[in-house]
Amino acid sequence: MITRHYYLLNLTEDCPDEFSVVVESDGIDSGWLYHYRWIDIEENQKIKLGGELGEYLGHLYNK
Repeated sequence: MITRHYYLLNLTEDCPDEFSVVVESDGIDSGWLYHYRWIDIEENQKIKLGGELGEYLGHLYNK
């Protein structure tokens, strides 16, 4: 089972546009490297992500 979390952030100060995270765990994912970047999402904008990962992004504006 996978639990996904979606967040809507409004930044009030500068932060890096991109960042990386290395997984530190006892599992098979230990050492995996993930690269992230922030993007602006307009209301009702469709974002294409793999699988159905972007399915609930539009709901962020309804909260």
